[in-house]
Amino acid sequence: MMRKNKLIQKAKKTVSHAADYVKEKAKELANPPSTSVPKLERYIESHPETNVTKQTWLGITFRFYYLEEDEASYYMERKGPYLLQLDAYDNEGKELIAYRSYKDRRKLHDTMPSLSQILRSKHRKKAGSFA
Repeated sequence: MMRKNKLIQKAKKTVSHAADYVKEKAKELANPPSTSVPKLERYIESHPETNVTKQTWLGITFRFYYLEEDEASYYMERKGPYLLQLDAYDNEGKELIAYRSYKDRRKLHDTMPSLSQILRSKHRKKAGSFA
């Protein structure tokens, strides 16, 4: 009987460790360590809560995308298939990411910290500041 209880305890511990590992991996997938402008573009474009406005001027179609989430809001402009602008702001309206196709220092496919990492870093700095 004692051996059976020990085996059950060991099995429970193993299952608990496995569950913790799965939870950690799920968090990593939900909050990737890095992102890029094209990844954000696809995310905004495919999100079911994104509002899209379409306008045509002089025969050229522009699309304007707006997405608001709990921790961030996004604004994106496209001219046909081309990304012109992509911005991300925190819930206080402070700029987190700004991409402009015509002048951005960051190349289109360069990786950058994910928004969740930027927000966590910002909150850590705010909590530690004396302001």
